[in-house]
Amino acid sequence: MIGFRNQYREYWASTSSHTKNGRPVDAVILPVSPYAGFKPGKFDYSAYTSIVNILGYSSAVVQVTFGDKSVDVVKDDYKPLGERDKLNMDTYDADASDGVPAAIQILGRDLEEEKILSIAQIVADAITEYQAKQA
Repeated sequence: MIGFRNQYREYWASTSSHTKNGRPVDAVILPVSPYAGFKPGKFDYSAYTSIVNILGYSSAVVQVTFGDKSVDVVKDDYKPLGERDKLNMDTYDADASDGVPAAIQILGRDLEEEKILSIAQIVADAITEYQAKQA
């Protein structure tokens, strides 16, 4: 496990060669799960969140919207992109997801909890501002 953490620490540090300011990225925004809601016992995809535990990284979750069964409809011509996509869509239940919060997570390096909470607040404020403009 320590070897994996060290490899990822080196990878994260290497992002400095891809940024304009020459510093590693501060955080990554990614999903919490492939769906907003699920039936009890039907959640089987934790790759988005298990990486936080494996690496011992900091993470904060920010609500973005709510599931809406009138909008989140599977099209009749839907074809899965692969086995994982098929499993996710088979797990999807519009009724179970209706009104359930849909969120993203802000992922940062270990021991950077304060930074991640600050970034999460900036993202939450931006979402609130965007939603206010849409109303």
